[in-house]
Amino acid sequence: MARLSADFGTLLESVMFVLEDEIHAEPQGEFLDLESAMAELRRRSQIPWDQQPNRAPCTGWRGCGREYEIIEYDQSVSPSREVRRIRALEISSTGINWRDVDPTLRLK
Repeated sequence: MARLSADFGTLLESVMFVLEDEIHAEPQGEFLDLESAMAELRRRSQIPWDQQPNRAPCTGWRGCGREYEIIEYDQSVSPSREVRRIRALEISSTGINWRDVDPTLRLK
């Protein structure tokens, strides 16, 4: 679904997916669909925990990690409204842990 922005005369997607590190409240990217957000998480799951972009931004990063969530927003209303939040992937020195993600989305 899409909508036309009256302000700019441009076509805007009515749904947006944001990848966020929940621990550090740090946005990690915006995506037009869930599959694109999942593709980015699959890519990050192959990167070591102590390398960018998985290395935590805090000074105690060696004992910390990332807890990635996918947040779905409805942009057809102003201000946009959070529809759902999916706990997706944890990465730390102890390894990776897929959370509340459908296994079929993890493997594509």
